[in-house]
Amino acid sequence: MADSIVLKLLDLFIKPKEWYEYGPLTIEGFCFIGKKEDQKNAGFIHEDHKNDYLELRKRSFGINPVKPYRDYYGRFKLKTRLLPEEIEVLFAIGYTMNQKVVTIDDYSNFSWLRLATGLNDIIYPNLAHQKQLLDYLAQHANVSKFVISRIYHYLEFDLLHDLTAEILSRESPNSKFKKF
Repeated sequence: MADSIVLKLLDLFIKPKEWYEYGPLTIEGFCFIGKKEDQKNAGFIHEDHKNDYLELRKRSFGINPVKPYRDYYGRFKLKTRLLPEEIEVLFAIGYTMNQKVVTIDDYSNFSWLRLATGLNDIIYPNLAHQKQLLDYLAQHANVSKFVISRIYHYLEFDLLHDLTAEILSRESPNSKFKKF
């Protein structure tokens, strides 16, 4: 509890939400992840499998104790006081759709939000790139790592909130938004 109070006081001085702005979140699509092989190669563009990753395909899964999930991916522009230039950030978030009725418990079905920039030959960041944006900011910013981590924490939380709301609204049966 004492740590929480100290962090809240430091956040009052740092004001992390004032350090960044991000452009419109563009959710470009999703990829099904049903096997370990899919999970290992998620997000990478391989010349021989390029079309498999880019096209949306419907698959039926047999009796399987591990439920398949979707990796939603896209991009946005990030403008921050930590960097002199605006950067384009790729994101990905996994989501397990267990039932057709969306409930409040579905928020727990989202996996880690992955953020990355400046990576070649990927459609979206894999779990291996989970903290690539944080490392990028730490290398290029001229402030302490503590300040960077607090700003990144707020940025990640805001993005997670916006992305989960957008995905859940698109997945609801009576959605007015474009389905994937």
